[in-house]
Amino acid sequence: AIQNTADQFLTGTGRLVSGDPFYPNTTGHNGQPLKDGRKEYFVAVAFPKDQPQATNFAALWGVMNQVAQSHKYVASYAQTGFVGFHWKYEDGDAPANADKPDWKGCHVLKFKNGFPPNVFDERGQAVPSPYDETVDATGKLVVTRKPGPHTFPKGHYVRLLVGVKNNDVAPPQSGLYLNFFMIQRVGYGTEIQSGPDYSAIVNQAPVQQLAGMSTMPVGGAAVPAAAAAPGVA
Repeated sequence: AIQNTADQFLTGTGRLVSGDPFYPNTTGHNGQPLKDGRKEYFVAVAFPKDQPQATNFAALWGVMNQVAQSHKYVASYAQTGFVGFHWKYEDGDAPANADKPDWKGCHVLKFKNGFPPNVFDERGQAVPSPYDETVDATGKLVVTRKPGPHTFPKGHYVRLLVGVKNNDVAPPQSGLYLNFFMIQRVGYGTEIQSGPDYSAIVNQAPVQQLAGMSTMPVGGAAVPAAAAAPGVA
């Protein structure tokens, strides 16, 4: 059994609400390229406040606080209750997060890693990446989606194997690193869409007819036949 420590903590169940465990980010929050061609993988996971036993959030938060107490610049924050300390935490009920899908009523933690995390499904099987990665003539990484649905979309329920570490950076950038080494889908939820719901637009917006327009193929074009059902071994 895993002994939950700062170096290796298996979280309870949360919901993937932002980020993508497969997508390699090559720029930081300011849009500048990461140093030395570094890639970062990012996810944000929401842990419902009203389900403490399932999320085990209190235990993880306790470990985070223990690590923070050993920060190189802890004295600068201890007297103010760690105001301005970067916990990699957001309150899903904060006014600034009111419009973020499925953040309400949750503790939200943000995890990163400089290496591709291990990604598993609910059966413990490795999940394939939905991306192809190539390098163009200038040496820039090009990431393209493979055909088909995303293999690990936002909205699913997950647990993670994480590590908590001080960044030991001076104020005002002092804070924690929350690294994730593994993420596993443990249940399915409604997929969280990052952009417009195009299917809703297509199904609700009426089509205007033009002269000569037909709802069936014209000019002898054949209607594609339905694919035959696969045989059973």
